Amino acid sequence: MAHQDIAMSNPPPRKPKAVLLGEQTARTYFANIAHVYRHHFGVIVSCSGLPYVLPATILTLALINLNPEQPQPALIAAVFVGLGLGYLGLFLTAAVLSVVLSDICLGNVPTVKRAFAHVFGKRRLWYVFTTSLLAGMAMLLGLILLVIPGLWVLIRSLFAVPVVILAGRRNRDAIRRSFALTRGQAWRITGLYLLALLVGFLIGILVGVPFGIATGIATVVAGPQSTLARFLPLLAQVSSFILSLPASMMTVILLYYDQRVRRESYDAQALSEDLMR
Repeated sequence: MAHQDIAMSNPPPRKPKAVLLGEQTARTYFANIAHVYRHHFGVIVSCSGLPYVLPATILTLALINLNPEQPQPALIAAVFVGLGLGYLGLFLTAAVLSVVLSDICLGNVPTVKRAFAHVFGKRRLWYVFTTSLLAGMAMLLGLILLVIPGLWVLIRSLFAVPVVILAGRRNRDAIRRSFALTRGQAWRITGLYLLALLVGFLIGILVGVPFGIATGIATVVAGPQSTLARFLPLLAQVSSFILSLPASMMTVILLYYDQRVRRESYDAQALSEDLMR
């Protein structure tokens, strides 16, 4: 009976619940990522994928029809146009995911329409681009000098985009705000961000394996130069990127609110102010 009482008084530990607003640990981080993908898969994938519909279409059509043995200026130009639009899509995707993931953390109902409307209002997308450009130049300078300073700038400026989108600051002011939030927390943030990269890598593998099998079958059946055999690897790369990117941005948003809780006692009043933005 004694052993039975002990067993009853010490039930097995429950799985961690999603704690989106609060101090994050590796355990709660994985629970939160799983929670967001499970309950908001459609909206986060839509926001991650829509900015790449046009560039992916241009690149796919150009690369499928490109013949390496014959010069085709129009198709080569299309490849560069697709790459350029894809590069701009990085900023748009980071911005709209910041809105959607922030809404999820704050308890709002996330929608694709609201996310894009918020980003395109008040020139926020332009300021995301200019702020990221400034941070990128500082990071590049650090990489040229000794590599480590560049990585340090990367981590310290990690919240620059959310600060632009969610707090309305821009350029150097947004970068300074990010530096203030990450002060003394660089190693911890680095560790959790590496976990995000690992999650993204695993998602990429899960998506890539079926496409790899399908590509092999298409190569055997239709030949290596067939449209299907050339199209499937491109589709695999785009799909892996679109499905894994939200995990990276979710990490940034979770850590953004994590640092606000730790440094600023982010409470109900601050929450209500954010809900009214």
